[in-house]
Amino acid sequence: MPVSATRQSCPQRKDTPFSYAMQAVLILASALLGVPIAPLYASAVPDLPVPKPGTTLTYSVNVEGSTPSALVLWSRPGKSTETLTYKGEIGLVEAKMKDGKLLAKKGPCIWIHTENKEVKEATADHYYVIDKDGLRFFYRKNATGEFKAYPSLPMWMPAQITPGFQEKRDGGYAIYVRDSGVPILRTYLSPDGERDRAVITTSVGNQKTITTPAGSWKAFPVTNLFDVTTGGGLRRVKTRTETTQWYSPDLRAIVQEVSSVHMTSGFLSFDSKIKKVLALPPAINP
Repeated sequence: MPVSATRQSCPQRKDTPFSYAMQAVLILASALLGVPIAPLYASAVPDLPVPKPGTTLTYSVNVEGSTPSALVLWSRPGKSTETLTYKGEIGLVEAKMKDGKLLAKKGPCIWIHTENKEVKEATADHYYVIDKDGLRFFYRKNATGEFKAYPSLPMWMPAQITPGFQEKRDGGYAIYVRDSGVPILRTYLSPDGERDRAVITTSVGNQKTITTPAGSWKAFPVTNLFDVTTGGGLRRVKTRTETTQWYSPDLRAIVQEVSSVHMTSGFLSFDSKIKKVLALPPAINP
């Protein structure tokens, strides 16, 4: 397997007589010093912008354009139904190259599982690193064995969804794809996590009302612009992907996603547009 994960759930936070005593000491010290002291076990991001673990979201997906560029986002032209399930936190995730070499090891991560019965490439596990600024891209592992990894950890979803937010990050990028049977997308494995490059800019726009089959929601557009270069020589491919996800603070979830992909290789070019819309109200699985 090209990538492996240690699916170790974070331990439950259990208070003991000792921990209660320590919290009492902290409270007393805070009162005497006149300064706030962070509570024990404070999370790096106390209020993560995701639903509760076990929440499942169902989206209607419509893809237009060419197959090669659609496969950049693990999609194919046509209509399908996709479900996202928030699995919760994982303490440690290890991304490895196909030969077993460790690419990166990060944690804790949010684990999200995507399922699509019509498009096999879309079924995958996503892992986003939790840090003080929010959730960052780490890697995606497909059920078919392919993967994408971002060791430089660009932003996926800011902790504070504030209009005007912007971050740009340039770093190494790794990908493994199998032969798709379409032009320019033959079997490819990045040599490491550095020689293929990705420049990703994240920004947040103004809130507006988004209407979906599941209802109408006030949501903020969170846009990720990817400029990615992979391979070299005749196999050099440049891809620009712009994805806007409309995030609803009330649902703590994405209610609509719109992506455009432009791919070039030599004299060839391919374009696709992908739209995902929340089709059903969120479901909570026990």
